[in-house]
Amino acid sequence: MKLYGFLNVFLAGCFGGVLIELLKWYNLRDSPNLPHYVKLWRYWGCTVAMIIAGGLLTTLYGIEEVEALLAVNVGASAPLLIASLAQSLPKTLPAERSAFKSKMPTLMDFLRNR
Repeated sequence: MKLYGFLNVFLAGCFGGVLIELLKWYNLRDSPNLPHYVKLWRYWGCTVAMIIAGGLLTTLYGIEEVEALLAVNVGASAPLLIASLAQSLPKTLPAERSAFKSKMPTLMDFLRNR
């Protein structure tokens, strides 16, 4: 099936991002404790941003005659690419900021899928 136009390609890419988020929740199904960050608006805001990033990355590949499965695949890869990039960043804070580091998960923890 071919997709045409910005909106169709964008939405197919966003669907790929949603599939990755569903996979994350599927992997938590056997966890005895639900992660505490589930109730944080920051988490859901980042989740929505990652899904939108999937849609935007898909449109960068082109919007003229795009295969639907390819668009979903590219959209799913965006959150994984961002997580991979986050993994490569230093894991420690500079000394002057480390005293203020809280026990709460950070944005970098979220991007690293922790």
